[in-house]
Amino acid sequence: MGHSSESFTRQRAESLVGSADEQLSQEPELVRREGQLLETLAELAALAGVAQGSGVAEQLLDVRGGLLAKGPDQLGLGSEGTHHVGLADAGLAGDAVGGDASEAVSAEQVQRRVPEPHRLPVAVVGADASRLQDAVGDGYRLVQMTRREEGLERLSRHEVYGVVSLDGEARSVELCYTSVDGTSVLAYMRPVAQRVSERSGMVVRVTNTTPEVAANASPGRSVFFAVFGTALTGFVLSQALSSVGSQVGLSLRARLAVMLGVSAIAGLLVSLMLDSWFAIAPGAFWSSWPMVSLLCLSAVTTGSALLDVVGPLGQVVTAVLFVTLGNATTAGILPMPFLTPSYQIISRLLPTGNVVRAVLNQAYFNGAGWQWGYAVPLAWILAGIGLLTITERRSRRSRQA
Repeated sequence: MGHSSESFTRQRAESLVGSADEQLSQEPELVRREGQLLETLAELAALAGVAQGSGVAEQLLDVRGGLLAKGPDQLGLGSEGTHHVGLADAGLAGDAVGGDASEAVSAEQVQRRVPEPHRLPVAVVGADASRLQDAVGDGYRLVQMTRREEGLERLSRHEVYGVVSLDGEARSVELCYTSVDGTSVLAYMRPVAQRVSERSGMVVRVTNTTPEVAANASPGRSVFFAVFGTALTGFVLSQALSSVGSQVGLSLRARLAVMLGVSAIAGLLVSLMLDSWFAIAPGAFWSSWPMVSLLCLSAVTTGSALLDVVGPLGQVVTAVLFVTLGNATTAGILPMPFLTPSYQIISRLLPTGNVVRAVLNQAYFNGAGWQWGYAVPLAWILAGIGLLTITERRSRRSRQA
């Protein structure tokens, strides 16, 4: 079992070497994003740490040298100081990898910074998925398919994140993926394809099923930042309404009207940015507008209700639910399988993640799971309005008494 794990680590490291070499061969403008570069560096550092003595570390350090040879201006990293701070964050400052042991960052410390998938679903065609599952471990959930088209159909609905299939005519193992998920997901799936390649004696061929989306476009990240702003708007609005409402004496009906109006406007502006203005989520305007508006409304109704019920402590609870946990569990930057199982449950219960995924799926994955982008925030809205109604009636009775 230990030999299998070491072999798999080597394959994964070698796949990252290939990805980094391919990235270096591209024009500088394609690797300008600091986050993408540092992500690659951090992953190379982690794998170099766990692969010491296996011969892979030296290859990784060669790639690292090639990456660092490009100046900060060429890579779009800004000033030299910013460049060095980023490398330190990635665990590559000084001789941290393969250098002096007195200055080394331990493999365990670096490994903690690299996200790991939890049963990432990958379709397999033409190979025994059950035998391959034992070799690749629990980080993946291999799904047996009989036809390549069946796997691609499930990829188009985001039920799997890649399709590994044997192509006998071309004498190759094809790895199909979507660039919507980003290069990180591709890097994690390459070792599965390489395992099939080793057993079949065929070369690996990578196919992007969404070539219209650039490899470094990260639409999930853009959708996340755009949509998350509406949840924050709802949180702030709940505090403003609580303060103004107590001074002016706004009725519950008036407060709800303000909440609905602001949420509709916020949803409209964000949906215009996502589709019409920047084409981040093309074709999703009419579906994203109501969903994003419902997200804002769920945040403001929940925040207002908790403020009425438990006072200032309600602000803390709302911030934790919609800002802290809502931010951390959206699965917009990395897909859901990269969350731990407990956080996956939290993500499915909170409105923010469901709306982010629904908007992204409407634009790129045939609307898979769109209903949760409506149902979950609507449930929070009804619960919030219910609490507001109860507290309003109690306060009215206390005034009458």
